[in-house]
Amino acid sequence: MILGDFDSIREEWLSYSSIIGREIQVEDDKIVTKGVVIDIDDSGYILLETDSGIIKIVSGDIKYL
Repeated sequence: MILGDFDSIREEWLSYSSIIGREIQVEDDKIVTKGVVIDIDDSGYILLETDSGIIKIVSGDIKYL
């Protein structure tokens, strides 16, 4: 692997992940957001599809629904 080749790391990481396509609830600073995980972006953030659109999850406690 070449230093800085995040794409290959991301692909391997996603191959072990079971969160894509799952409905989750995220609580961050008492704000609760629900949606379906559609991807993990190039920075490692979860992309969550909600009723209000797609949002980026930077941090929070995740609960599978």
